[in-house]
Amino acid sequence: MASRTGFFAPCSRLRRARRSDRGSAFVIVLFALVLLTVFALALVSVSQSELQIGANERQIGRMFYAADAGSSIAHARRMVTKLIDPKTFVIPDTNRGLGAGSIRDQVELSMLLPLLNAPCNLCEVNNASPTYDKKFERVNAGQVITAARVGIDAAGKRVPIAQRRVSLMLDLQPVEIVLEKMLKDDAMRETLKPIGQ
Repeated sequence: MASRTGFFAPCSRLRRARRSDRGSAFVIVLFALVLLTVFALALVSVSQSELQIGANERQIGRMFYAADAGSSIAHARRMVTKLIDPKTFVIPDTNRGLGAGSIRDQVELSMLLPLLNAPCNLCEVNNASPTYDKKFERVNAGQVITAARVGIDAAGKRVPIAQRRVSLMLDLQPVEIVLEKMLKDDAMRETLKPIGQ
């Protein structure tokens, strides 16, 4: 008959080893949960920053298209009404009023400055009649357009949200010459005067 201590000795060592491993599964599961929590928090942070980036892109895109619309307005004002003076347009947000806490888009057109006058080769009206006294030219003009989305706080103070500035050069033809008429205007002469004079 075999002794009890010899036959059951490996089992007792196994039981002692199991007792020493008792909390390891809990520690492994807890470590895995901490890793998953950190991963989830990082994912939430990335998604929030992506949402903010998307909102900023939407605002900047909106301002670019407002400035582009301002260039079309400047072109139409010059061609139809012959006006090249600075102008500001305020476009209220349709979802909010113009009171405190409102948001509006503002497009500022600088003066449409004629840079180069040249003969208009495509203007057949210049050759239509020898007695026709109006002369048309081709004009290259420069302009700066600033589009801004601003909020108005409760105190009535402007709070900038987004801004886009576009510099452009227009090639206008046929254009009736009005620069001489403009330079006779005192207000326009003050606008054209260099800084410091």
